[in-house]
Amino acid sequence: LNFNAPGDRSSDDNVLWFECPSVAGDPPGIPVKMDSAGVYRIRKEPVSIISDRTPWVSASALGGISSVEITLSGDQDVQESTYTVKLYFAELENKAPGERVFDISIQGDKVSGSFDIVREAGRPDKEVVRSFHGIKAGKSIIIGLTPSTGATLICGIEILKENLAEK
Repeated sequence: LNFNAPGDRSSDDNVLWFECPSVAGDPPGIPVKMDSAGVYRIRKEPVSIISDRTPWVSASALGGISSVEITLSGDQDVQESTYTVKLYFAELENKAPGERVFDISIQGDKVSGSFDIVREAGRPDKEVVRSFHGIKAGKSIIIGLTPSTGATLICGIEILKENLAEK
């Protein structure tokens, strides 16, 4: 999912990125629930973003978001699998270190505390990708962002199936 993107796009490594929320064209059929209270949209030109491969993903974002639930299957009886969840960030509002700090949780477990995009990237407008492996999920994956200082911000979410989990 590419938050606040101007459309769908494929990356050079054949990852299909869907704009979210869907504005142009038909929605991709992937149910996504977001806590939209206080959410705002940010978009810059991709040429302004420092990124090795996907500056267009991190050139748009949703700020102030607290949770995203992505439905993986509509089936009632889904076998749990493990996933790698990649979260994409870039500081698009020229904040200094310490001005935007938040915790990240996946499936209710904190995976990163006091995450500061600028401190991690070394500067605004530079993409940061955080990968979390071995995330167990059945019907959906829930990502939570809890602010400590300032508003949260997220640019994209990439989900890759690893293998079937052992029962």
